[in-house]
Amino acid sequence: MKKFAVLIDADNSSHRSIELILTEIAKYGTASVKRIYGDWSVESLKNWRDILLPHAITPVQQFAYVTQKDSTDMKLVIDAMDLLYAGELDGFKSGLLCYGFGKKKNTAKSFELACDNFTYVEDLQLKQKSKSKPQTTNSVQKENNPPKQKQKLIQNKDISKVDKVLLNLFYKAIEKHSDSGNWSHLGAVGSYIKSEKPNFNVKNYGKKTLTELVKSIPTIKTKTKNKQVFISKSIPQKKEIIKPNKPIKNIMTDEAILNFIYNTIDEYANAHTGWANIRSVETGLNGNSYFNIENYGKQNFQELVKIIPTLETKTMCRERYIKKKI
Repeated sequence: MKKFAVLIDADNSSHRSIELILTEIAKYGTASVKRIYGDWSVESLKNWRDILLPHAITPVQQFAYVTQKDSTDMKLVIDAMDLLYAGELDGFKSGLLCYGFGKKKNTAKSFELACDNFTYVEDLQLKQKSKSKPQTTNSVQKENNPPKQKQKLIQNKDISKVDKVLLNLFYKAIEKHSDSGNWSHLGAVGSYIKSEKPNFNVKNYGKKTLTELVKSIPTIKTKTKNKQVFISKSIPQKKEIIKPNKPIKNIMTDEAILNFIYNTIDEYANAHTGWANIRSVETGLNGNSYFNIENYGKQNFQELVKIIPTLETKTMCRERYIKKKI
């Protein structure tokens, strides 16, 4: 079982959360070192004193010689380094694991990101309340029929709308761990995201598991193979633009366009043979906004030529040529 050091800043921590935190730490290993730092001569730490003995937490005295200076933090960091280099722990930095706990409002983001795993105290409290609160018939009915306002909040927990940073982390993780078919094992993706965003918790997005979360993201697709979940980035299909049907003109009755085609062929034709490169002619025609092949129900000029009996074509040296029939 892994051994951890639990170091607490009493000046910036609440005594009400310590039991939940120690219970959470017990899931990962044993808290072989438990210390709490603060100026125990001040009255504000009185509530901490009553719970130190039951939890076997050792108080470390640090007088606040200078106001507005983090002398407690400095002492905590020094002890942390001593414990690190003693080499008797499994949980810490420098190749060892670092688990962090704190409140959402007053925990620095830099500290959250520095941890291998960070847990908000509020999440532990909510988890504890849900376990301890008995479910009555009325409460079950309320869960099955939540208020409209609550339903809206749950529906709005769409990751693609509320957390683009995390969505990009999913994409990076998929790219980093994908196989030749661009599929990534969900476990590897989850580990990558946790390493980049230690405070990541699927429950913050209204889901119970990571599998549920990825299935709710429209730009990620999933598959199951040998009871293992794999995910890949889903490429959205382009919507086909349906154009309104236009009446198709008969080019043989459009004398102006026929003359325009004839003149363009003459412009690019060889003076001796009368043959013109069909691609050059098409380029010349398309350069005039007056000419639109789609008006005659065709997609390109070579298709249009097939329905004009006064024109002939031939292939020479893999190139198509066109001229007027004599």
